[in-house]
Amino acid sequence: MKRLLGTIALVTMWGLASAEAGEATALEEAHRLHLAGEVETAGAAYVHYLETVGPHPDVYFNLGLIYRQQGRLAEALLCFERSALLDRQSDVLDLVAATRGHIMTELLKARTGRGVTQGEPTRLVWWRFFHAISATTITWMGLIAWNLAFVLWWYRRRLGRGVWRDLSAVVAVLALLVALGALSYRLAREHLAELVPAVVIHDREGVRDAPSNLGTLLDEDDYFDGALVEVLARREGWVQLRLANGHHAWAPESAVAPLRVPD
Repeated sequence: MKRLLGTIALVTMWGLASAEAGEATALEEAHRLHLAGEVETAGAAYVHYLETVGPHPDVYFNLGLIYRQQGRLAEALLCFERSALLDRQSDVLDLVAATRGHIMTELLKARTGRGVTQGEPTRLVWWRFFHAISATTITWMGLIAWNLAFVLWWYRRRLGRGVWRDLSAVVAVLALLVALGALSYRLAREHLAELVPAVVIHDREGVRDAPSNLGTLLDEDDYFDGALVEVLARREGWVQLRLANGHHAWAPESAVAPLRVPD
């Protein structure tokens, strides 16, 4: 019995080692193809690795580079954000910002020919603004400014008349304004916390006026590959979107991907 159990353990360990070796070989082959300039084959190899092995930050990163090279910016952004979610490296975060900026540039260029309105919903513009600074940073900024204002105002009362007394008063007022601004920023950020931004990754199925294939197909210029939208609701495989022109429409859930902005 002990020999049988030992044999089973050895076979299991050998199988795990073989599987890990196979995964490493597949990843190395994908990297080799990528470096050789065979981006189509390398991209397919990366996708196969993600489907069979699972998420890997480097694979998402390299796949994002391929998609960006091919001009598939929406899919590249999604890959970079997934890579950043698994491993927050500065180069990945830089590519997230750069790719998002590239998408916005393309949206602005597309206005003339497509009748695009704003490129993204107004609420999403405010969401982006109030997520430019992390919650931790803005909280510390407000606390430091508030304490500085209090200390300076207290210290001012101990000074006699003169330049230093007036200067401390001015700095205290400025610090108080910074503290109030940080508080307002944090409150606005919390107000927009429920907003779910997303990017359209394919528009071939279009949008409808109801969460069903029986709904009327809508002709919306602001719904296209790479468009930034706001997710309002989800229902049975469909998502309700707010488009850049403010219109609401339903799209298949697989057609959009939520954006994750590192905090």
